[in-house]
Amino acid sequence: MLEGKTVAPGVVLKVVPSTRSTWVAAMEEGLVETFMAAGALVGNPGCGGCAAGQIGQNGPGISNCVTGIAAAYWAHSPVVIVTPEAGTMGMGLGGFQECHQLPMFQEFTKYQGHVCNPARMAEFTARCFDRAMSEMGPTQLNIPRDYFYGDIDVEIPQPQHLERGPGGENSLNHAADLLAEAAFPVIISGGGVVMADAVEECRELAERLGAPVVNSYLHNDSFPASHPLWCGPLGYQGSKAAMKLIAKADVVLALGSRLGPFGTLPQHGMDYWPKNAKIIQVDADHKMLGLVKKISVGAIAWSGGPSPPRATTALSRVNCAS
Repeated sequence: MLEGKTVAPGVVLKVVPSTRSTWVAAMEEGLVETFMAAGALVGNPGCGGCAAGQIGQNGPGISNCVTGIAAAYWAHSPVVIVTPEAGTMGMGLGGFQECHQLPMFQEFTKYQGHVCNPARMAEFTARCFDRAMSEMGPTQLNIPRDYFYGDIDVEIPQPQHLERGPGGENSLNHAADLLAEAAFPVIISGGGVVMADAVEECRELAERLGAPVVNSYLHNDSFPASHPLWCGPLGYQGSKAAMKLIAKADVVLALGSRLGPFGTLPQHGMDYWPKNAKIIQVDADHKMLGLVKKISVGAIAWSGGPSPPRATTALSRVNCAS
């Protein structure tokens, strides 16, 4: 079914073999190669999560998930990790694999829900998924093992769908002024562009500005590689062309990128990050604005769809100046 096809933009496909023998069989039949060619994430054999979540064993077992959740946190990935814990009647008695599980993940989660009563199972589950999507990061659903069994009569909450704004008028105007005056602007297209389904909008903006586009680290799908303005990825083992180009930029427009260390560190003997360039950073999470690199303008992201009036007005000003 996947042979010759690729995963759609914005979709994460995780393939986790249930056992080592399944993994070996998949390797021998060439299935792993097919999955990877399609853009799937292929994990080690074991208790893997579904496409929307990750499930760990209670106690020390869930410590294996900490690194993955930390990576999801910094990548703005909406993940729900379900952590079963010791049964309520065994807590505090030193039972099998009992430990305090919420503190393990508190640094790398946007929200932690602990099911304190079976009747609240649907409530906490829905809230974890809603927070993961609205805050673009991991959440934890902690469930005592004895609450996995039995029947409850509850109303299943409907998912929340939030509309994000286009950014403040002042920040958009300031960004438009910088871009209109720029001699050599460069766009960084990050993972947020893919998650917002805004690759096409990024392409249109690049063509309007006539600006070269580089990908942020590990987000090569954030701009079409066949486009003449595409220059390749920055960061670890990235494109020399991309690094040489951005080194010359007087204005950098970072879309959906936190400008993290792995995407800006020196490579190939080049310390390429432009020291004197004006930086415009656009991100869905306001806490990422200016976190790693000093910025001139920070704007809360607009997520795809038709351009809102304020954004259209700002782009028109850029056109007029050009």
